[in-house]
Amino acid sequence: MKSIAHAAPAVDIQAAPKLHKRNVALDRARTFLTLVVLLHHAVIPYTHFGHTDPTSWIGFDCVVLATDSFFMAMFFFLSGLFVWPGLGRKPWLIFLRDRLLRLGLPFVV
Repeated sequence: MKSIAHAAPAVDIQAAPKLHKRNVALDRARTFLTLVVLLHHAVIPYTHFGHTDPTSWIGFDCVVLATDSFFMAMFFFLSGLFVWPGLGRKPWLIFLRDRLLRLGLPFVV
């Protein structure tokens, strides 16, 4: 008589690496802010602030005033959102060294 119980083959089970999914909302926010910066700098020459067009249109002045009030703060906010996860992946001294190289070196050059 045959046994129906079969010995299971040895299987090497390892933990699957975590897949890092991109946050679509943050990607769209960065894209939107980048387009706002482009719009802001594109209309500056046609405003009273740009001093290049004596017949500047007041609508462009409103665009510059509205966009200048928030886009840099939003870029800093978005970059700050990723500091804590970055510190979780590396020790803080290595994180600081990498940050200084990535941001300081282009600034010096």
